[in-house]
Amino acid sequence: MPTKSEMEAAKLRAKQTIQDSWQQIAETYTLGWGGPIESVEQQFPFIRETILDIRHQISTDLPVLFFQTRESPPKDMLAAVPFWKDTGNPYNCRLAAPRTIRPEEAKLYGNFAQAFWFSIHTKLVPNPRDAAAFQSAIQAWTGPAFFQ
Repeated sequence: MPTKSEMEAAKLRAKQTIQDSWQQIAETYTLGWGGPIESVEQQFPFIRETILDIRHQISTDLPVLFFQTRESPPKDMLAAVPFWKDTGNPYNCRLAAPRTIRPEEAKLYGNFAQAFWFSIHTKLVPNPRDAAAFQSAIQAWTGPAFFQ
């Protein structure tokens, strides 16, 4: 069990990760979130095949994150799916896309997603079910361009 000091340091790192990476992500994508996974799979069938081996470990408490280009409909998209490992870590990330994900993308979006989920789990930001409060809190860390 981490000490209070260790937990505060981890919260600071999570917030810093989000603040350090959102602009690079926003150059191409907007941020969205959703769930439950059954609904996400229906909306975006390409996700289903990517998560078959972790289906039983997908978090029901944390949202799937969507990174989509700004066109309607989006020309490109990545989804970050949170899942538990046997170690008890709830912040594991499986990225899914209708194309091959490059290693540098996997690192950027995976680290961002893990920091994002940690921030939700530790209540640094409101629960995503309160969409307005949640978006407002994330936007305070990032900026409106991340959601437009």
